[in-house]
Amino acid sequence: MSSKKTFYLAVLVLLATILSGCTLFGPKICAVTGKVTMGDGTVLANAEVYIIQDGKETKIATTDSKGEFNAQIKPGKYEFFAKYSGKSSDKVTFTVPRAKTATLEPIKISGLAVMSGTVKTSDGIKLEGATVKFDQIEAVTDNEGKYTIPTVSGTKDLTVSYKGYTISESYTLADGIITKDITLSELGEVLANVKSKGVAYSDLNIVVKVGDFEVTQKTDAAGQIKIIAPLKEALVSTKFLYKTVEEKVTLAKTVEVNFANGPDFIDTFNNLDNWVEEEDFEYNKWAITTKGFVDVVNGNVVRTQEGVSGLKLKDRVVTDCVVSVKWRVTSDLPEKKTVGVRTHVRNAQDHWCYGYGTNVSTYNYELATWHGLGADNKFSIITANPNEPQVAAGDEVIVTIVVQGNNFKYYKNGELIAESTETAHPIAQGGIFLSFNAWIQIDQIEIYNL
Repeated sequence: MSSKKTFYLAVLVLLATILSGCTLFGPKICAVTGKVTMGDGTVLANAEVYIIQDGKETKIATTDSKGEFNAQIKPGKYEFFAKYSGKSSDKVTFTVPRAKTATLEPIKISGLAVMSGTVKTSDGIKLEGATVKFDQIEAVTDNEGKYTIPTVSGTKDLTVSYKGYTISESYTLADGIITKDITLSELGEVLANVKSKGVAYSDLNIVVKVGDFEVTQKTDAAGQIKIIAPLKEALVSTKFLYKTVEEKVTLAKTVEVNFANGPDFIDTFNNLDNWVEEEDFEYNKWAITTKGFVDVVNGNVVRTQEGVSGLKLKDRVVTDCVVSVKWRVTSDLPEKKTVGVRTHVRNAQDHWCYGYGTNVSTYNYELATWHGLGADNKFSIITANPNEPQVAAGDEVIVTIVVQGNNFKYYKNGELIAESTETAHPIAQGGIFLSFNAWIQIDQIEIYNL
């Protein structure tokens, strides 16, 4: 047979094969689409789809938000099945054709449920941030108090927790879509009026504890906090500069919290209404006060140019007392520059150099009893030797002065640093005086009468 006749014969065989519908030359990969549902037909997102061929199990897809999947599979006979939350469907035998696409009947997984609902307090407030857990699957409520848990049906523990408060019950969940609204009967909204010795203050961090429940919130401008909490006896506390104080109260819709052991006075320096600025004054060539450069910036008292400023607290006379001052050194302090804050207690004059004084600085500290100008009027001097810088650029410090009788103590960040007792030249009473440099930011002062 000639080569020409052989060619024509091959062409005729090929045409006959195509016309007969043979799929020998069909697509080698088929796009198989399908859907996974629960037993009642509810679609399942994030279900895993598998095939088995020749005893080998292979994951081919994960369903989307509509419960649908699309997988590229070679033609052939397979068993298809799906898994979700530990449950598996029955196996479905399906022959993937030698075609571009094929659609599988829905794969159903029985024994599944979707539990959803709203978590509320006893007074009907929708609770955001509560955790709802059924068996091992949990969800957190949104800002409408709503949750959704796709899970396995059956009888299991249902637990709801909120900031440490927890309730639990045994719950039987049926197949399908189930609505389960939950009311936490012991929780309710609480409006607390917070005071220290009868005075309300803003920006206090208040901690409320009831058993394992705990919540922290700052007081507003009126000295109030509004929280969701168990309506039971609670331990309410706050950390002041000098110490943490606490009170036991029974929480209700409205409750009064008065810290009997809190400060008698607090100033967070939103303004200088409580203070009088020191007039120009020269103690010596190293200590010269100039008036007119004190300002409040972002809740901090500062001196706006190089030099020293003085402030005396208005209309307040103290005897035995605690004075705590929180302040910091700015990070832009020039190298080898000495700055600090003097705190003088029982100061009966209009200048800083009277009373029991503590000078804390980037160079050292000093405790002394001051009776005015001149070295002869400075007594009971306590200072570190060699010098010990108390703060550095960028540091924040809480300096506390405790005066009881003739005893005078200096604490730095709660640690006792030094103390002195003045017997020869005591001072009975007086006011509170602060003296400070530029590069200092004074944040807060607290006073306790002892």
